[in-house]
Amino acid sequence: MLEHSTQFHIFLRTGNDHLLLGSFVQRNRSDHNLSLAAPYVQKMLQDCKELCPRLHVLRDSDVQVTVGIRPGREWVRLEQDSDVPSLFHNYGHYKWGITLCWGTAADIVQLIDNEVKRMSQITPAAKL
Repeated sequence: MLEHSTQFHIFLRTGNDHLLLGSFVQRNRSDHNLSLAAPYVQKMLQDCKELCPRLHVLRDSDVQVTVGIRPGREWVRLEQDSDVPSLFHNYGHYKWGITLCWGTAADIVQLIDNEVKRMSQITPAAKL
């Protein structure tokens, strides 16, 4: 039986040698041991097959279940650490990780570039 608090996100995303099929969110649960037989996985897979009927040819042996725990925060933490300037934080994307990661990764690169420029102005001979 599925919990009422389970939220399903159905999407198809291609990779070099794989196809990513959806995800689901369960608040306050961190089950790392889901298998293809888990009701949540079966529901998500069925919804993906309804979205794209060509997926009905998939056999169980074609599917690999990967569990990724994504911590959620009210806001994504995207900043340079004030105590350790060489540490940059980029986490808390929660269920929007695939969507937000590209933009926040670019933002982190900009923060790192700014720090490198700042450090080179303070000590031009410093090893960064």
